[in-house]
Amino acid sequence: MRAFVILGLGFVLTSQLSAYEKPHWVHITKASHNGSGCRLGSDVSVVEASNPDRIHVDFKAFSVTTDDSVERKNCSISLNVDHPGGWQYAVKRFDAWIMSKVNNGAEARVSSNVYHQGDSANTTFTHRWHGWQDGHFDIHQAKQDHELIWSSCREKRSLNTNTSVLVKDAWATAKIKHKIYWGLVWRRC
Repeated sequence: MRAFVILGLGFVLTSQLSAYEKPHWVHITKASHNGSGCRLGSDVSVVEASNPDRIHVDFKAFSVTTDDSVERKNCSISLNVDHPGGWQYAVKRFDAWIMSKVNNGAEARVSSNVYHQGDSANTTFTHRWHGWQDGHFDIHQAKQDHELIWSSCREKRSLNTNTSVLVKDAWATAKIKHKIYWGLVWRRC
């Protein structure tokens, strides 16, 4: 039996995010990545967003294959987020559109852990599903305001993300294709 998961991850701007005040510009000045799902030199690109509401990352390939065991792959991304002084931000939202085929008794999971460099506080977005699952479904996750992890007002530190895919099955594959978006919210210091 075979199972596969293809993850197309994306962010949709909602009125929930647009209600927050935000700066007029944001730039990613440096991005680096590494992990079992995105080795150094692999095709991972950070795309500048036209607004400060989101960060967008494209993966050329991010795949997991297992035979009669559990397999997990991850991709850690570090982003230098440049923005006007007097502002701080937090990752509030993570949305995903998933196509999967998972056998009876199989389990799959996608998670994205987010934290700021030098800060032990973090937040994780996680979604699990079990087979039999064949087709498309959506994940829409947002943190409550009291759960947000805010960047420092005193210094600009990298935003770090660690996104992983896990599958448990006698034979399974999972692929992240397309994009990942993290929805940002802002406030004045």
